[in-house]
Amino acid sequence: MPSDAQKRVGQMAKDGSAAYRGGATQKYDFWEDISILAAQVGMPPFDSYKEDFDISLKLGGRYSKNILSLNMPIVVAAMSYGAISRTAKLAIHDALNELAIEGIKLALNTGEGGALPEELNEHEYNLIVQYASGRFGVNLDYLKKADAIEIKLGQGAKVGLGGHLLEDKITEDVARQRQIPIGVSAFSPARHMDIIGPEDLDAKVSELREITDWEKPILVKVGASYVKNDAEIITKSGADAMVVDGSEGGTGAAPLVAAEHLGINTVAAIPAARRSLDISIQNLYNAIPKNKGNVELRDVQLIGSGGLWTSDRIVKAMALGADCVGIASGILIAMGCTQCQQCHEGRCVKGIATQDQELEKKLDREEVKMKIKNYIYALRDEIKKLNMAAGFYKIGDMTIENLRTCNVNVSAMTGIKMQGSDVIIGLDRQ
Repeated sequence: MPSDAQKRVGQMAKDGSAAYRGGATQKYDFWEDISILAAQVGMPPFDSYKEDFDISLKLGGRYSKNILSLNMPIVVAAMSYGAISRTAKLAIHDALNELAIEGIKLALNTGEGGALPEELNEHEYNLIVQYASGRFGVNLDYLKKADAIEIKLGQGAKVGLGGHLLEDKITEDVARQRQIPIGVSAFSPARHMDIIGPEDLDAKVSELREITDWEKPILVKVGASYVKNDAEIITKSGADAMVVDGSEGGTGAAPLVAAEHLGINTVAAIPAARRSLDISIQNLYNAIPKNKGNVELRDVQLIGSGGLWTSDRIVKAMALGADCVGIASGILIAMGCTQCQQCHEGRCVKGIATQDQELEKKLDREEVKMKIKNYIYALRDEIKKLNMAAGFYKIGDMTIENLRTCNVNVSAMTGIKMQGSDVIIGLDRQ
């Protein structure tokens, strides 16, 4: 059988173009090598069937007037209209609206394709609009009607590259939404033309705050790569939160070579970002002249994403330092996605990652809405069980001290202690 490398060379020789792939990549599953310490004699576990557990989160408020109230620390991460079908987008919208009415208010990120009218005008959930390099669908109304704004600098599946929407998925409606020509692939710039360096990010955050009267929380999203440096720059920019997206993150389309070789894993990125954010905040605090009196130390919140589909990964990610997590592929899988990695072709037989109207008819909006809701309810129950078994009654109280690993690589990457010995492999945490 030919190897993957042989297949790729054969394809390159055939048509002279880069190979593309959609979906998510699970090259390494380090999460399976991490265990959660259960409470026993030293501290008692809580009974998840009888006792209360606080799973709520307040997002924003470092410099924003408004704070988003979430009943679970979950953001449905960016999935653009164009990358997925209108029916898929609206099924997610319906599910989150009903969950909010039922007492589970989450947040939804629009993705870089802009917001559908239903999302912008009829949302009971918290709406996060994405401000990406292509600026598709961005206007004053879009920003003003949002509950928060995410400046997208990169994503985990293709760090250093912009978005890719291939021509087969650009219908008349998608073209109208994005204000682009029909029949031509839409490649977003690899960077914002007005954000070249750290000072430009500071200026952009300030610009968006002025436009929105300092009301909206401002998030900055990066693909996981130079995580420590990025976290320091984001802290100094005045953003309310950093979003770090590991290389396991999904995408509608990416060059195969980029998906496989750019960026670092989520399990390594989250603790690195958390340490750098904390150090950067402390350094800013120490730089304030002491004659200024008491100055409030305002933390930068961290949202981790990339392959966080299941409750155990979510709990471990939060113990490693994330305040909140982003889920996208998990939502798609709940809807019926088989992770065939052919999203870019636009011929999704499930009707999810397609703009073909005949294929889209296969997606029952009401049915998949219920599947999404069931998935969220099950996540909530399992997150509660894992935390309470570990002796916690409030989300966010579990830390890296409550984790152990049997993998020396994981210990060296994260600072998690080894099972049995409590040794940390690699002591340099700077």
